[in-house]
Amino acid sequence: MLCRIEEVRKRGILLLAPTGKARVRLEDQTGQRGLGQTLAQFLNGLGRYNTETGAYFPNRTAHRCGDYRTVIVDESSMLTEEQLAALFDGCTNIERYILVGDPRQLPPIGPGRPFVDLVNYLAPTNVETLFPRYAPGYAELTVPRRQRTSNRKDALLAAHFSGRPLEPGADEVWDSLVSGKTDSLRAVQWTDPKDLQRKLIAVQALNLNGPDDELGFELSLGGTSFSDVDRAFFWNGFGDRPGTATKVEAWQVLSPIRSGLEGVDALIGAGRGEADCGEYCKVARTVAKN
Repeated sequence: MLCRIEEVRKRGILLLAPTGKARVRLEDQTGQRGLGQTLAQFLNGLGRYNTETGAYFPNRTAHRCGDYRTVIVDESSMLTEEQLAALFDGCTNIERYILVGDPRQLPPIGPGRPFVDLVNYLAPTNVETLFPRYAPGYAELTVPRRQRTSNRKDALLAAHFSGRPLEPGADEVWDSLVSGKTDSLRAVQWTDPKDLQRKLIAVQALNLNGPDDELGFELSLGGTSFSDVDRAFFWNGFGDRPGTATKVEAWQVLSPIRSGLEGVDALIGAGRGEADCGEYCKVARTVAKN
């Protein structure tokens, strides 16, 4: 709605997101295809991002961008203190920063949780009793939009970690997990990192023929098979060919920690050879590559 206001639009709107995937979604939601940037793209041009180290930093001697009066940052819960500091330092003549996100999502991989701090600072003390929930510089959406189906078990499980009072019947999700009577959620118990690796590869949601079905895995990521070649090809969309990007949100692998064999580094096989991590890391590396 804001992007459609002529008075705001003609003074310049900058669309930013921490990741490429979030940038594409922001462009789609605002109808501004091709006009968004990742923070790295924007700040690299202003001398406040190092492409070799991935570091964000203020740089008082570098040029500041004054082309926009409104800056919108989506998925702001992913911002680190360095990213937000570099953004503020790199812009001038700004009339409004609009940070959009969910403070109850996983914290950023880096120092600080500035978005959570801002939300806690701006939220009124009686926010739980308000409807609609808003205050100067603060607005909170209270109607779920991503899970349109009512009483979804995965949404009920997430509510237990929101820090908010639970709705009546929210504990039902635990009984459903034990009985296995849910289509949107399944719990698989593992005992050690090697056991986790085996069970992650064997998860039936991928519809693989076994732990060595690399072709089947690549097809689930949006690859296309050709003739008798034992590998998939990842094409761009062209003509009646949908392209690999149609599967960009087909599935994800998430971890709440970074280190250890059950963390993010192990999931993407960072710095490990095939001999060290076997099929688990080979498959995970394919995820990262695509």
